[in-house]
Parts: sequence; C-alpha cells; structure tokens
Amino acid sequence: VVDQLLVLELPISELWKEGTMGYSVQYWVAVFLNQIAGNQHPEYPAFFSLWQLVLPFGALLIPFFSLFRLAKFNIDTRQSESFIGLPTPANSIFFASFALMLWDGFGAENWKSALSLTLIKDQVLMTFVIVFSVLLVSEIPLFSLKFKSFGWRGNEVKLSFLLLSLFLLSILWVWAVPVIVILYIVISLLANRKA
Repeated sequence: VVDQLLVLELPISELWKEGTMGYSVQYWVAVFLNQIAGNQHPEYPAFFSLWQLVLPFGALLIPFFSLFRLAKFNIDTRQSESFIGLPTPANSIFFASFALMLWDGFGAENWKSALSLTLIKDQVLMTFVIVFSVLLVSEIPLFSLKFKSFGWRGNEVKLSFLLLSLFLLSILWVWAVPVIVILYIVISLLANRKA
C-alpha cells in the first residue's frame, strides 16, 4: 500500500487528497491503528497527535446515549402518541447520511466537495455528536408519524413535514437527508410553541 502511495510523491499529510476515497481511508485507518497500538511500523509512520488519537472515540457517545434513549422510551408512558427527545432512528439516519454525502461529493469540484470536507472536520463532527446525543435524552417533545386518520385536519404538521421532505429529496437527493432530520426537530419545536 505504501509503495503505491509513495509513487504519488506527496508528503503523507497530503495523501488523503489523492486516489479514491476508500483507498485513502484504508491507509489512514491503518496508520491510526498502528499508532494506537504503539507499534511504529515503518510502513505506517506516526502522524496523529494525542487529541486526534482520542477524538474518534467520542463517536461512542452516539450508541451510549442511544442506549439511554431506548431504555427511557420503553418505560416512559408519555411517548405513546409522540416522542420526548430525538428518536434513535432519526439520529441514526442523520449520521448515516454523512457517508452518502461524502460518497456523492468526493472528487467533485463544487459545493458538494466543499461541504463534504467541512462535514468531516473534527470540530464539526464532534459538535454534531454532542448536540444530537443530548437531543436523544432531552425532554423536548417531537411529533411522531403515527396517523389515526389520513385527513388533513389534525395531521397538518405531519403531512406538511412529509410533503416538504419529498420536495427536498427531489431537489437535493442524499444531501436532503440530514436537512430533513433537522427540519423534523425545528418543525416539532415550532408546533409545540403554537400548542
């Protein structure tokens, strides 16, 4: 792997910009794991600072808070008609969409590429991880998509959200997914203020 990377004649810090995304990710995971294990293998030189070695473990906040969210949901009788706190599937969809956006934006020279590179910055990812982990266990009421009837009356918020989501999907495709999750939170907050 390193022989192929050295052909590019770039410093190691620049190798992530060349080749395919999967190829680069595979190399950087190997460098990271080698450094975590303390084995300074010559093919995988030490590159990461202590902060960069610890930071990826912050992603464990997502399953940790999801565990509490699911436990809370199972014993909370207030959540039969709506949700209190961000539902775990919405949180999972939000973070899973990052991989789709990176795939769609990788290698392009447009707004997608710029946004992809912004999304994978440490500060941005950790901000999302912390905010969404707190939302999982918060006491914020959010509407559910359970319908008792399919008429407009009584379902205005749910149907408006679904129509707006379809519109966003048709325009932005995979880029609409995290926007829809954020929209879900915002519409729920606005609907609760009016109620």
